[in-house]
Amino acid sequence: MANTMYTFTNQFISNEKNYEFLKTAMMGQNAMRVAEELASYLDINKNMRILDLGIAWWKDLWSEAEGIEIADISEMNCCKQAWDEWLACPNPYAVSDMKMMEAEGGKYFNLIRLIAKVI
Repeated sequence: MANTMYTFTNQFISNEKNYEFLKTAMMGQNAMRVAEELASYLDINKNMRILDLGIAWWKDLWSEAEGIEIADISEMNCCKQAWDEWLACPNPYAVSDMKMMEAEGGKYFNLIRLIAKVI
């Protein structure tokens, strides 16, 4: 995929202060790229939010928890199957997710597995 698709994101992160803000806010440039790409397919209004929480965000969050030690954190291989099954059901929320998942095209969403042991 060419970087020309993300003209706003590329322009925004070319400024070092903006890039540092994204890193500090644990958003990263991927969150902006997701928002920019989805906005080109979907009618996103000012009251909607796009949330991107990757492995690093979850690891940082759970690393602060007392009494546990993270044994493994990774993307799960069942994401596509889980979404396919969800979108195949008649649930009204699943039906409304279809357009979003079509726009996403398997590029961004994942399921995170975190295994921890009590210490």
